[in-house]
Amino acid sequence: MSTTKKAIVINSSDRISGTPSNFIIQFNNNTRQYQKCTSFYVRSVMINNSFYVVNSSNNQFIFTTSSQKYTFTITPGNYSYSDLVSTIQPLLDSISSGAWTISYSNITGYFTFVTNNSTSFGLDASSSSSILSQLMGFSKQVYPNSTSSITSTNVADLSGIKYIYIKSNALGAVAGHEPNSTNPNDVNIICSIPVNVNSFDMIYYSDNNNQNVIPFNDFFPNVFDIQLTSYNNNPLNTNGLEWEMVLICDFN
Repeated sequence: MSTTKKAIVINSSDRISGTPSNFIIQFNNNTRQYQKCTSFYVRSVMINNSFYVVNSSNNQFIFTTSSQKYTFTITPGNYSYSDLVSTIQPLLDSISSGAWTISYSNITGYFTFVTNNSTSFGLDASSSSSILSQLMGFSKQVYPNSTSSITSTNVADLSGIKYIYIKSNALGAVAGHEPNSTNPNDVNIICSIPVNVNSFDMIYYSDNNNQNVIPFNDFFPNVFDIQLTSYNNNPLNTNGLEWEMVLICDFN
């Protein structure tokens, strides 16, 4: 039986529902439904690095005093270390003006909270709602109240995501498809794309050597899903920008 290789262009703007980061797409005809697809791979991707480092999934941190717990939320965006200091300081002052100071060291890469008048304070970086603390280098734990200072245990990292995972439940959940990540939460990945450009620059991905062919051996769906995530299945937000990829499929 002869095999036909076809290029399928998928543009997020052609979706029938969803967002540019999580959508359903449908072909204009049913031809491919009646042709068995033996394998496919993502040939190319063009997508803008429009993903905010601080987003709606990681923009909260929890600050505690001896009497109360405060959950602060900052505006999504891309922050420098000094930007983060100047953003968080007014939040601390809103509890008690001048009681605490936040700083960042360009030498060590650590953030430090200091009490200015022995007013005890702590941080709760253990919650899934306090991921901003982890971007700032604080371990996933509760930092008990202190009357001096608390310094992050790790170097802060505001460089953003390292990989974009393109996922599809309809296309990725097939026998013989090896996972692209060691994280058990990252399943049904059909392509992993390194983020190797600056914020708001265009990311170009190309597989010229057919290195990531995925066996399919089924009828190609007429309607299927596409999602963009980062590590640990964290959803990505393109902030309204559309993107495009090309699948190369073998049909017989």
